[in-house]
Amino acid sequence: MGGLLDWDGLGGIFLLFSAWSADDNDGVPPHYSVLFSILDGPAKRAFCPSPTVSRAQPMGNAGPSLTVRPASLFADSDGWAEWDGCRYYRLACSPLPISNGSAEIFSKGLLDPLSSALLNVMANNGDKASTMKKKIIQVLLVFCQVSQSDIHVRNALGTRKVVRRLLRACELLEPECLVQMLKAIKHLSMNATLLEVLQNANAIEILTRILDEQSSGPHSTEMSNHIFQTCYNLCRLNKTRQEEAAQAGIIPSLMRVIESSSPLKQFALPILCDLASAGKSCRTLLWQYDGLPMYVKLLTDPYFQVSALESILSWLQEETARVEDELMRPESLDALLKCFVSAKANSFENILDPFLKICRISTTITIGIAKSQFFRRVIEKLGNSKAVVKLNLLRLLRTVCDVHPNRAILVERYGIYGLVVRLKQKDGAVLVRELAREIEPTLAPALKPASSKTSLKGLDSPKSAIAPKKRGRRTASEASVSMLSPSSSHNGVVGGLRSSGNGRPKATPTRQRLGDISWQASEQYRG
Repeated sequence: MGGLLDWDGLGGIFLLFSAWSADDNDGVPPHYSVLFSILDGPAKRAFCPSPTVSRAQPMGNAGPSLTVRPASLFADSDGWAEWDGCRYYRLACSPLPISNGSAEIFSKGLLDPLSSALLNVMANNGDKASTMKKKIIQVLLVFCQVSQSDIHVRNALGTRKVVRRLLRACELLEPECLVQMLKAIKHLSMNATLLEVLQNANAIEILTRILDEQSSGPHSTEMSNHIFQTCYNLCRLNKTRQEEAAQAGIIPSLMRVIESSSPLKQFALPILCDLASAGKSCRTLLWQYDGLPMYVKLLTDPYFQVSALESILSWLQEETARVEDELMRPESLDALLKCFVSAKANSFENILDPFLKICRISTTITIGIAKSQFFRRVIEKLGNSKAVVKLNLLRLLRTVCDVHPNRAILVERYGIYGLVVRLKQKDGAVLVRELAREIEPTLAPALKPASSKTSLKGLDSPKSAIAPKKRGRRTASEASVSMLSPSSSHNGVVGGLRSSGNGRPKATPTRQRLGDISWQASEQYRG
């Protein structure tokens, strides 16, 4: 049975806790704590969030003799009761949940002195201070849990002063109590309205430092669990907080968890993958800690390969040349190809769009992955996939064939042209048929890759690939018009001879240019 603990360092706050069990008190159910807030001044207010029992329960003494009375003693008309010369105000005393009386409770400003009392207790040593500290943390944890569903509790906790005190306590507490306080902070981070308050209270930097300092020990796993969940809630979909976490030094801790295959990987990996698109400073730190090789390694993980590929794409868009050099390594190309070939149904559908964008950005990467496994996978999926998958596969196939130097050989070897023709003629989706109709001319076996630039639609012009028509033999009418033109005589050309500078005639070809032919003579001849 708990007792009343009075401590000088509480700043006017002390707690009265009771923990009944069914065996000790004739079937009385377990209860939460009873909290008395004794403020300075003649008026002393009492707060009782736990259900009351039907008989008096002696709880101990502090100063004047004080006993927890039945609820009937609190039932005076104005809410006040007087015991032993002290007036107490009934804030909540009913068998209802704690949140039912929260509006009245927190209108009295409970959490401000309670959080201050925690820091005061931590500054003292001794068994009483240690016990009091644990009890205050338990109460704060209950309030943080209730804040997810109670707006009054949430508003009371959502002040920078209170949150800053809780985080300051996290920096000073020993591991056993720190676990409970980190759990309370985690519950606060589950409220979207409190995320900015936590950020302004410097929560990310404090939690990252604790994560690094408490990486080992009997409570390290539980603390890491609470911290990673809190950081996940803070950093998700917020680039500012992602950048702040990276600058606070969270990347090494993320790497450590990922490489250890810890269950916390599900929280660490999304944070790490989001950093590639968070900002230049995040990418600089990722280069420092080998972030890109980690993304490439994650391509083999069926659960995170889509996120890893999207991170690689974001990084490639920002730093094309440097990322391209890294991805052109044989092991990186093999990882990309293996990801494309071995991805399961849902993952395969989701990786097509980032793969297509990567191929459009980098020609060298496109040629590097254009191997037999790639084309066999494309042909397989074009035969039995959904319409949206076929559309992306056709776009990807067109992109690869447009830049590959041996397009005609590839089309012939893998039967790509015939497959596209069948899709154009027989596929049930209109968009697939239209796209196949656009691609067909560029894949025709008789056509060579066009030397000119592709059109706006990304297609080669079929006419540019057709060989020029051979010139036939000259007819008699063409021969009859090959006579001297006035311009030829003025230029010194006489009967197929050109006079040189020394007076000697120089032989010139009898064949003349089109502009030198006199067409008037031809018309007279016809007449």
